[in-house]
Amino acid sequence: MIFNLAVIALTGFIAYMWFNQGLFSGFLHMVCTLVAGGVALAVWEPLAMILVNQGGLLQSIAWTVSLVGPFIVTLVLLRMASDKFIPGNLDFDNLTNMIGGAVTGAISGVVTVGVLVLGIGFLGLPSSFLGHEPMKNDPQGNVIQGSSLWLPADKITVKLYEHLSGGAFGSSSSLASRHPDLHEQAGVLRMTWEDKSRATLARSDFKVTHQYSVHEAGMSALLDDSFAITSNGESIGPQSARATSGNVYPSPSNLHGYIVEFSAGAKEKKGQIVVGPGQIRLVGVDREGRPFARHPVAFLTQPKGDTPTYHRFRFDAEDIYLASPQGKSRVTAGFEFVVPEGATLTDLIVKNVRADVTRVPDVSEQPEGGYTVAQRDDAVRNRSIFGLEAIALDTSDAKQVNLSGSSRLSTDGIAASSNLKVAFNRQNRGSLDVNADNKVQGGTHKFSRSAMSTNVPQSLRVSQFHVPPQSKMVQVNVGEQSKFSLLGKAQQAGLNVLPPVLIDSNGQQYEAIGWIFEDGPNIEYRYTPGQPIRGLEQIPNLSLSREDRDVTLLFIVPQRITLTAFALGNRVQQSFELEIR
Repeated sequence: MIFNLAVIALTGFIAYMWFNQGLFSGFLHMVCTLVAGGVALAVWEPLAMILVNQGGLLQSIAWTVSLVGPFIVTLVLLRMASDKFIPGNLDFDNLTNMIGGAVTGAISGVVTVGVLVLGIGFLGLPSSFLGHEPMKNDPQGNVIQGSSLWLPADKITVKLYEHLSGGAFGSSSSLASRHPDLHEQAGVLRMTWEDKSRATLARSDFKVTHQYSVHEAGMSALLDDSFAITSNGESIGPQSARATSGNVYPSPSNLHGYIVEFSAGAKEKKGQIVVGPGQIRLVGVDREGRPFARHPVAFLTQPKGDTPTYHRFRFDAEDIYLASPQGKSRVTAGFEFVVPEGATLTDLIVKNVRADVTRVPDVSEQPEGGYTVAQRDDAVRNRSIFGLEAIALDTSDAKQVNLSGSSRLSTDGIAASSNLKVAFNRQNRGSLDVNADNKVQGGTHKFSRSAMSTNVPQSLRVSQFHVPPQSKMVQVNVGEQSKFSLLGKAQQAGLNVLPPVLIDSNGQQYEAIGWIFEDGPNIEYRYTPGQPIRGLEQIPNLSLSREDRDVTLLFIVPQRITLTAFALGNRVQQSFELEIR
């Protein structure tokens, strides 16, 4: 309600301004507005990618700033130029001036407000911001159109420039072909987990590794699988999948899948990668050359961190998201889309970042002509659809470490523990994020030991890190006295850029997500689950000349696994065996 009224009021205000200025002035402003909109949409994506890759606050506002900013700057410059070079006016009668000014002003108002509405959509605000929910999930989990604006300025603006991108504003990479229905894309960007997970990524945070197709005779067979079963082992039947229009997908159609590898940079603050159906978009053109966009109907993922098996899950209910196991360095997942038979697929948009898929290779084990549903299910279970292979580990310098059994950090240098070295008062937490349970869940801060009073009331005492459910924190001391010492490793050529990782018996790797740095009278905590340590150069330096320095690395791993190695990248430093319960 509020958003609708704001759109109408602002559009009406702009139209009224030029109603008073007359036809010729209104016409000049309309031309300037249309050109400014074209310039803004032309530079929007490349400019946004520059800002997105900077991370931090810039990443969260990049898509909005890159659209609205160029629009305003271009419009102001064009208006200044037109006022300077066309200072006079044309003389029309009052009625012509009023009607012409109102019409041209209304066009300018719709385009201006349309760009602003798109910009607001790209901010990643709550999905029903100010009562407006442009896209939503239906009860079957499909991403469909929500409530349209009373004056759909965003849709009108997008359709206008889609038309122009095929003509006067045309290019080899047009708006219509690369970002069809951009107003819907702005709406789905806001469909995040609990309205607070990440709405965008950096381009380096993911890569599309493989693609595959699934063919069956009839939509019912195509939308079925052997994973969706009842507690009695019976199939629950085919999925009820629909396009964003709310219509069922036409037959004949196929399923097309993409395997995406997410790096650690794609993680949320709490250490998981979370992706919903609205945050993945496949773009292509059908046989008639008409652009279309699709959202996934299912995803393939590893459901538990303690086992390497994979599963196919349907997006068949509201609030279903892919959530990766805790602690994994890289996450490989698949997404499946219903596409028209004979379509040409061009782009996969992951959290608003577009990846060209025209040259993505097929899954090597895929049968000629594509999988059947049964073949696809088998390929998921045996992991061949992901092209997963064990990481080749270099064990030439590995040392065997025999743990004592007690696995105390002070004895072995490694322990499953979430305890801080020194507790502190939550009122003096500095820049650390402390939750309601008095546990550190993020941030970096250096304390002076003398200021960390041990006489802290229990209600204010912070003595542990927050660890997600079904996970454990593992601390590895890498100081001089530890069995896992890295003293001097950071200075060795080729090692300082390698990430410290733990490896389990299934070959899965877990990157360090923080440290405890003891530096004489000071102690520093860094706990950043969403920003893992990418190399030894990012951890505090250890030195034989400074015996009062010590570093303990922090890892998050799933429960019920067995850790077998500590490595720098793929170069194993110590081999051992530690069961995590």
